[in-house]
Amino acid sequence: MASDVDLNQFILALLEAAYRSIKPVLIASAVAFAVSVGQYLPTLFAGSGRVATLTTEAVTLSAGADRRVIGTWALMQALLPWVGYLLAALVPALLYARRRALIP
Repeated sequence: MASDVDLNQFILALLEAAYRSIKPVLIASAVAFAVSVGQYLPTLFAGSGRVATLTTEAVTLSAGADRRVIGTWALMQALLPWVGYLLAALVPALLYARRRALIP
């Protein structure tokens, strides 16, 4: 009986540690993703313009006259970091919604 209590306490401690550590990791991942989306010039210089990314295509299209296409690409470029931040905020809440009462 005593070993069952120790095992339950150990499992609760592991869940608490996982809950406390996943949120900062996801937020750091979202920030890294947002920064990488904005790295247009290194991509352009390193790939000599041969590597097609969302940012390089948006800049190329901005020289054209079709504002709808440019707006669509700019919206996609703005939505990608937003999705990363949204996932970083929602994943811990969804994963640990039932375990909130377990954390003291």
